Amino acid sequence: MRYAVLWYGHLSPHCRCLGGLAPGLVVLWPLCLTIALPPWASAEPYLRVMTYNVAGGLVQEEVPRAIMAQQQPDLLLLQEVRGLAHMERLGQHLRLPYGHFAPYRKQRGGVAILSRWPLGPAQVLPWRQSRRGRLALAAQVDSPAGRFWACSAHLDNPFTTRQALTLRQTVLFLWDEFFTTTQRTREAQELRAWLLRLGGEDGIIGGDLNSLPFARADRHLRQHFGDVLSAYPRQYFTGTYLGAPHGPVRPRIDFLYHSPRWQVIEAQVIRHQASDHFPVLAVLSPTIRATETLAVTDDQRSRAGLAVHGL
Repeated sequence: MRYAVLWYGHLSPHCRCLGGLAPGLVVLWPLCLTIALPPWASAEPYLRVMTYNVAGGLVQEEVPRAIMAQQQPDLLLLQEVRGLAHMERLGQHLRLPYGHFAPYRKQRGGVAILSRWPLGPAQVLPWRQSRRGRLALAAQVDSPAGRFWACSAHLDNPFTTRQALTLRQTVLFLWDEFFTTTQRTREAQELRAWLLRLGGEDGIIGGDLNSLPFARADRHLRQHFGDVLSAYPRQYFTGTYLGAPHGPVRPRIDFLYHSPRWQVIEAQVIRHQASDHFPVLAVLSPTIRATETLAVTDDQRSRAGLAVHGL
């Protein structure tokens, strides 16, 4: 992607308003930053990660793009992107200059990774038995927090109809997801093994699993990766899917996982109906052990925390 390289950091929401102060008050800026920034922002590098199924073929792209822009992510793990041109427009608008796109094999669209920092070569895992040609895309991210693997995955949809589910269909679906080996279970098993072969045991996975918390696909991935919403009981079962087929409740089928290298500073489901999915956002920081290994420099901390560098 031929974009200018942009290094961009995130101020606390309490501090963004300081840019509009009168010149005579500028001398107060350092004091305000010291007070307003949370303690983890200046101590360690951190990154804002979002996974989002943007339903590129169903909605105007400006609508989910506006939701993403509000959150200012450093790393986007996207599903149902319309194509390479769609990804490039998102990257330009969101100031994420690095990206990879991988198309679905049996339908339009694909998955994508957009990053504020350089990406290594793209790696693709197609699921051969997928009815819709779903797949996973991974690449290494060269971030201020060190190098790690990022993965955007889209598992198979279990439904072939867009009609509302009957009670019997809902019960059968739940039984299969929790107690049998479904296509999503097999895809989750392949995904975990593939990432570990790549060296992605320190990675971050975001995607549309088309399954549920504690189902077999989720349980398999959580043998090594943590769910960013695990520490947030009110968010954990917040539904992320609004589309057909409709059931009695809105299910959470969109997940953001992290390896033990990362600690979750905050995480939430962004409840804005721009797509037929809600995005999941997390702020992550390396654990103490990972930070010591990385030996992050003061300059890297400034890029991840306070300073805004121009083009």
